[in-house]
Amino acid sequence: MSENPYNPLQPVIDPTHFYGRDQAFAFLKLNLSGRVNDKALVIMGQRGIGKSSLLSYLPLVVDERYPAIHVDLSTLDLSSPVALVAMIVDKTRVMMNAIQASTYRLPAFPDPTDPAIDVLQWFADEYLDVVLAAIRRERHMVLMLDNIELLFDAVERGAFPADFMDYLQVTLIRYDQLDLLATMHIVDEQRVLRTAPFDEPHFHFRLTVLSPEESRALMTEPVAEVYQLAPQALARVQTLTGGHPFLLQAIGRLLFRRWEEARHIDLMTETDLSAIYPAALEMAGDTVDSLWQALSVNERLALTAMLDLWQHQETIHPNDLRAWLQKTDYPLNELQLAAALRSLEYWDVVRSVGEGHYAFTAELQAVWLARHHAGQVEQLQNGTGQRFSLTNWGLIIAAVVMIIAGALLLNGWNNNDDDSRDPVQHDQPTSTLGLDLAATREAEQLTQTAIASITPSPTATETPLPTPTITPLPPFRFGG
Repeated sequence: MSENPYNPLQPVIDPTHFYGRDQAFAFLKLNLSGRVNDKALVIMGQRGIGKSSLLSYLPLVVDERYPAIHVDLSTLDLSSPVALVAMIVDKTRVMMNAIQASTYRLPAFPDPTDPAIDVLQWFADEYLDVVLAAIRRERHMVLMLDNIELLFDAVERGAFPADFMDYLQVTLIRYDQLDLLATMHIVDEQRVLRTAPFDEPHFHFRLTVLSPEESRALMTEPVAEVYQLAPQALARVQTLTGGHPFLLQAIGRLLFRRWEEARHIDLMTETDLSAIYPAALEMAGDTVDSLWQALSVNERLALTAMLDLWQHQETIHPNDLRAWLQKTDYPLNELQLAAALRSLEYWDVVRSVGEGHYAFTAELQAVWLARHHAGQVEQLQNGTGQRFSLTNWGLIIAAVVMIIAGALLLNGWNNNDDDSRDPVQHDQPTSTLGLDLAATREAEQLTQTAIASITPSPTATETPLPTPTITPLPPFRFGG
């Protein structure tokens, strides 16, 4: 074997190197089986979980009545719809040639610089009508759009028409022979669910990590002719990756390179894993950093607490997380913490391990987060609100008192003018909003201090805040 069979940055093309996903195949077979779909099918999951590979595998799953066109939106200039339509047109011709459908009646692509030409209208009114007639009535053309969240971004920044998603929905309803299959990053699920034609939850399928058996097959079968992995090494790979396909592909690629450098190796052990560990850890950021950036405040709080506790215990109970957060300026109540953990589990960052405990799904992801976001621990343990001098506090308290007194006086005048006015009702923020917790906490402290200053008090004695003890993060060692 001369070519590395692993590549975490490319979809799996060789069907012999595709493992698992039986439930995803069943989902596709069920919904691409002759029925008319006026809603889009959506495959969602983390970056690198195998969404694009699944699209590449579609022709081997469904029958020949469903010729497919795969468009990776991340490769296109989405400053306007022109590049998208042009790519679909080019790939449609290739598909029609492959199934030996006539292409002589296909209309020529219009001049996009002509202000009288609407490329989207031309595609729906002229082009699709000819294509779907040419491939014969019993066939359905499957338009596969990879990374559909990029289209939502294009609409939001005004590069695509504001009604573009409505355009897709109307086109699906108009043509019974057209099916739409899209993939998206799981963090965009709520945004997509609110918009037709992607708003049918029964047509959504979430890709998760591979099972231990599927992971072992992926790590051993493509390289069975050149080397083997020791049982302890295979177990360690599962711990490091949690069955995440991107991480498995990354470790597989690095091990194969190690074999190429020293061809006398016929058994890979934990020593070999230790040698490639730094490179694998660096690659882990591709899968988890985008999730971290999308986390809500509560989810980051729960994950930060879990990262710190994980240094000393493999599994963590929510009670331990609440106790940890109680020592910071940002405690979460039971419902808030439960909701945060559910989201992290849904996104395959953490997993339930029985008896109410949680563990990280992939050790590589956890270590990467701990190393790149370790500062969050110290910020929480110290509190991130600014510390003010007594002089500043006095000025702030005086200003707040004056504002409150002025508001009370103004309210009295308004009441004299209209005694029947209803009191103003202030909406309370929900626990899931991404609030600036430091600013909120400080505002509460200012308000409480101001109210206390209104009540006469013999002597104001300042109680010093306890100084928290910071436990430094220990260095991470392979196997430790």
